[in-house]
Amino acid sequence: MNDPRRALLWIGFLVFAVINTIANTMGGMGQVVGLIAGVVCLGFIAALIIHHYTGRRP
Repeated sequence: MNDPRRALLWIGFLVFAVINTIANTMGGMGQVVGLIAGVVCLGFIAALIIHHYTGRRP
């Protein structure tokens, strides 16, 4: 079924992945922002994996 949380997780992941990419190419203080965005991306990936496995049927 269509779950709005899944769509929000994907949108959040994509937004922070773009922020990570842009910030890391800028250098300087942007690398700190890129590092934080990268950690948030890992959180979104973990949430997507958890959402996938909890929503599966046995």
